[in-house]
Amino acid sequence: MVVLHYIDKFDISIDLDSKFIKVLCDGMSEYAESHIATKYYVHNEECSNDLVHIVNKRNGLIKTLYDIMPKVVHVHGCWSYDTAKFLLAAKRRGFYTVWSPHGGLQSWTIKNNFYSKKLSRIILYQFIAAHQSDMIHTSGIIEEKNVKRLRWNRNVSIIKNSLVTQEITSEQMCKEMATMYQNIIDRHINNEIGISTQKAFFSLIKAGLTRENISLRPGISIFSENERKNFTLLKYEDWRNLSIFADKKGMNYIISQGLNVLGIENVMNIPHEVTVIPSDKNINDITSYITELKKKVSHKKITLKDMATLYSLLRYNDYNEDELIEKLKQENTRKFMGRLESILVELFDMEEGFLPVETINDHQTTHLKNIINK
Repeated sequence: MVVLHYIDKFDISIDLDSKFIKVLCDGMSEYAESHIATKYYVHNEECSNDLVHIVNKRNGLIKTLYDIMPKVVHVHGCWSYDTAKFLLAAKRRGFYTVWSPHGGLQSWTIKNNFYSKKLSRIILYQFIAAHQSDMIHTSGIIEEKNVKRLRWNRNVSIIKNSLVTQEITSEQMCKEMATMYQNIIDRHINNEIGISTQKAFFSLIKAGLTRENISLRPGISIFSENERKNFTLLKYEDWRNLSIFADKKGMNYIISQGLNVLGIENVMNIPHEVTVIPSDKNINDITSYITELKKKVSHKKITLKDMATLYSLLRYNDYNEDELIEKLKQENTRKFMGRLESILVELFDMEEGFLPVETINDHQTTHLKNIINK
């Protein structure tokens, strides 16, 4: 993990916020590679110049971001246009952001010169920067309450500052900060999971949904050789991301069952439970489930787990396709079924032999995918 701290002026000789950043950089060496970006740097022998990057006309904020390529950008300070500008520039370019106002949003601080200075800054940039942050870090209970009372951002975390209180050690503070950074990354796991990991995830779902001694139609195999080989590409971090993604989607038990079926070591100790596969269902059961999914779509609640259930319903139940098609026509869900089938093909490589109607891939299908992948 690479973390970039930004502060307008970095001077550990007199500035407490600068000292705080220095402690974080030193104490988090075990967890992260740290860098500091600043407009004004007062050199101090205690701080390595290699850590500090000067943001000026020659090395602008965009160049600094892409030279370092941090996973998390942590900005420090409040009521500064340059600080807000750096945070918003990082956010627009897809970097995860943390903002530490360092007491700048305390009620008494906001009230001081509110109409002459604070109000215009809130309107121009401060509210936007706070609202766009992935997390606002506070250093005390009172500060946390004041920030939450503003309702500028619901993501507020408290990690006490070891420089101003003995309630926490510097080591504990750094460890908690590293955990907070990682939680932000994990919260956006959809962006972190790689192509090979995605392929492995869906292969494991298919494996987890299989039933022993099942009689498949002739010539149809559940797993290709390429799917099996793909697992050899995964590293520990990929398995970690896969397990987090599975838990977020409520599918860790299916993934665990898939590992068991394929004989792959469960390196992340994903919880195991026997997966119940919908079986012995008739046409009315299947069409009722399609109708239920259509209602879920209207409330934007259809999930990947729902699609996995539909996959197993169509694949492991014996039904008359002509009768199913006729029933879908009567209930006006045939086109909806075609769109769901298109998604099943994309997600699970559903074979044509298990698709009762023609697949449909249109703008409504794209809408369905967006709901499922949110």
